[in-house]
Amino acid sequence: MTDFKNEQLEERKRVGGWLLLLCFALIIGSPLRTLFNIVTSIKAASELFDLFPGIRNLVYIDSILSIILMALSIRAGIALWKIKPNAVEITKKYLFIFLGYSVISLFLPFTAGLPAEANDMMLPEVAKGAMQSLIFFGIWYWYLSVSKRVAATYSSYPL
Repeated sequence: MTDFKNEQLEERKRVGGWLLLLCFALIIGSPLRTLFNIVTSIKAASELFDLFPGIRNLVYIDSILSIILMALSIRAGIALWKIKPNAVEITKKYLFIFLGYSVISLFLPFTAGLPAEANDMMLPEVAKGAMQSLIFFGIWYWYLSVSKRVAATYSSYPL
């Protein structure tokens, strides 16, 4: 019986399952989505740069913040994948920074000096993005906190 439990524990001491999905999301998924969002937002907003100069600043600030967040995402994903010391702590810190960025990004569009009608039109999209970010944060933070695979894989590191 003890050998069976040890075998189960050893099976969990690797990056696989949901943990592998999280690594994929942090290393590949999130950066690709960030790059796509930067390119599409610059393309869409560039037509309005002359009419509303605040949009240019908004897009550049958001792009810089997004690139920083992308680098942190890749760092966290690689730390998890390579089972680095404090990988779970690094990833949890990334998730909190991601959540903070999401809160900031809620208000950024309304600082561009657009007409009230445009702000009203953006509100549903901004709310949708905030909800997606909150769900992403909640699911993965919870997973890192309760997963038996995470506990077994990073057992020699503080969770």
